[in-house]
Amino acid sequence: MKVAEIAAGSNVQPVQTVAADKHEAAAAAQRADAQKATDKVELSKKSLKVAETEAPKEASPERLAKLKALIESGKYHVPAMEVAAKMVSYASHA
Repeated sequence: MKVAEIAAGSNVQPVQTVAADKHEAAAAAQRADAQKATDKVELSKKSLKVAETEAPKEASPERLAKLKALIESGKYHVPAMEVAAKMVSYASHA
């Protein structure tokens, strides 16, 4: 029986294929290690500005109770267009 017949009819792979697969796996591991070593994070000016702002003031207990009652009753409405407009305004001015 020839080696080519064994490789064609079974799960046995030629030596070159196995060696190439191991070499590629080692190279991929080296690339991943190199990438990990060079990863860094840079914060944008906007994110730094947000981080520096004061914490929001606490809401009054009366206002919180009113909002909770509206939410539980299903009557609380979020004005989506107003929220979106504020987000766009903030993003364009920051």
